[in-house]
Amino acid sequence: MTAQLNVLSPFTGKPFPLEDVKKTKFANGMMGKGIAVIPEEGKLVAPCSGEVIQVFPTKHAISLQTESGIEILVQIGQDTERLEGKGFEVHVEEKDKVKGGDLLISFDLDALHQKSVPIESPVVIINANRIDSMNRTTDPTVTAGSSVLLELGVKEEDEKQDA
Repeated sequence: MTAQLNVLSPFTGKPFPLEDVKKTKFANGMMGKGIAVIPEEGKLVAPCSGEVIQVFPTKHAISLQTESGIEILVQIGQDTERLEGKGFEVHVEEKDKVKGGDLLISFDLDALHQKSVPIESPVVIINANRIDSMNRTTDPTVTAGSSVLLELGVKEEDEKQDA
């Protein structure tokens, strides 16, 4: 049996296929399956309800786990770890419970542009082996916390269905 999980957009911006991300580890699926967004504002919100399982020390990425065990990694831009956290403000801690749309990280989008950092931002299902199906949005733009970015069919293993 398969449960459904809607992954909300963590960014307001323009979605595009993960395979088109310049960073090879995302484009070739090494990190998992998903989609990417070019953010138009400096906010990353929770793409679903769950628990914060990792906040990267450089504040450029965060991982969540849903009640059904799906792990979602969201990274702001490419090579942003080299900024060593400058221009990023994290609003949660590891083990915090969050709801879809909660603000997780704010960042200075203008500063990323000024430093010529690519801002294409991956949203990746780390444990993609748990996914039966995945439909990506075909919308040309998405709104943080309200637009559905991915519709997932999640393999159930005595788990609760996520909302």
